[in-house]
Amino acid sequence: MRKYLMSALVLMVGYAASTMLSIAQDASGAPHLRKQGTATQLIVDGKPFLVLAGELGNNSATSLENMEPVWPKIVAGNLNTALVGISWAQFEPEEGKFDYGLVDGLIAKARENNLHIVFLWFASWKNGTSSFAPIWVKRDYQRFPRIQIGNGSTVSISGPVELLSTLGNATRDADAAAFGALMRHIKECRWNAAHCADDAGGERSGCAARHARLRDRCRRS
Repeated sequence: MRKYLMSALVLMVGYAASTMLSIAQDASGAPHLRKQGTATQLIVDGKPFLVLAGELGNNSATSLENMEPVWPKIVAGNLNTALVGISWAQFEPEEGKFDYGLVDGLIAKARENNLHIVFLWFASWKNGTSSFAPIWVKRDYQRFPRIQIGNGSTVSISGPVELLSTLGNATRDADAAAFGALMRHIKECRWNAAHCADDAGGERSGCAARHARLRDRCRRS
């Protein structure tokens, strides 16, 4: 008999996109919005879902160790969701090389605690600053231009980190590529992992093998 884990929720808030993560989904399909009279409901696992979330500090989830004392507090607060920041700098420390370890660890711990996750994408800008962009972006002034004022000097409102220009096509494309890689990993790898965990008996090993192939493909993307 299949066990029901929790489903993915995907939300976007401005450019700092937030993704409510799946812990699993059932036969009703992916989470979605549904009109019910004059109201709009968020449907998860075929039922209306009310998000009761706790938002963490910007750097609370930079390591799994930092999160160890946090999970019990979320559970004790009778919440069902954690809002967790994911830094572009940490996710893509080298261009084109994505580190999924932290994301996978956070998903696993949320699953253990029967929680959803909203991943908040901290990337080119966060609260108007560019402090979460990777070092390879910050070092390349030609490819990733900065905002400039009338005399040609760069603008900084957070110390030594200049603000990335909103008119930089390369900045947009690099940010979008990293975000896309994160989304593909969550969709193709995590959802399939949840279905594999649900399978029982002789089906489990075959499903796990299929998931392993999907995971490897995601990490090469």
